[in-house]
Amino acid sequence: MGQTEVETTLQRISSFEDVVGTIVLDVEGNVVRSTISNEDISAKYAAQLPGLAAMARSAVRELDPQNDLQMLRIKSHLHEIIVLADLYFTIIVVQSCSSEQSETETFAASPVIMPEEAPPQEIRS
Repeated sequence: MGQTEVETTLQRISSFEDVVGTIVLDVEGNVVRSTISNEDISAKYAAQLPGLAAMARSAVRELDPQNDLQMLRIKSHLHEIIVLADLYFTIIVVQSCSSEQSETETFAASPVIMPEEAPPQEIRS
């Protein structure tokens, strides 16, 4: 992918309404490009997220050695952070959580069974 294509892709991602910013890190975790104006915030994301993505990648590989991590999504009350970790770079996209989207809509789109919805398990003594 050429430099122009990368810039076009990052501009397209940044143009979405809820996107707060994008950060591109090199293989050593240095911020190469960031649309987040506060450099301290970009540095904090750069310091924390590659290690978390590496742990998630390790867990995926441990479960299935033929598999690999493609994307890591982290959702908090305020933001959703998407980490795309490649061998040569890492892209971090930070977006605000839509206040209009209800918690039920969020979980309805998720394949995860919530604890209160889990089928009862038979207890054997």
